[in-house]
Amino acid sequence: HLNAKLSHCGVITVTLNESRLDNFPRIFSEGMNTLIGYDLVPEPKIVESALRACRRLNDLASAVRILEAVKQKAGPYKEIYPYLIQELKPTLTELGISTPEELGIDRV
Repeated sequence: HLNAKLSHCGVITVTLNESRLDNFPRIFSEGMNTLIGYDLVPEPKIVESALRACRRLNDLASAVRILEAVKQKAGPYKEIYPYLIQELKPTLTELGISTPEELGIDRV
């Protein structure tokens, strides 16, 4: 279950309870929609947790969608997405997940 909370001082805390993945597709979709709805780019460790959850369920499509959403959230800040990919590269390699750029779907 993905929870995002905004504190009174503007800090967002996000947790992913990976033990409650029995209803993963609905919960994951709702949680990612909530997270992407915020005006921020998730930290690498949050994206890593989401990617690991996708891999455990063998859901490559959701993993790629997460990376696409993160790139979109980075928007005009062109340095953010390459930084995230750099931080996530060991995890992506470990899990066998390709980036949208590696798959050639970033130009569609």
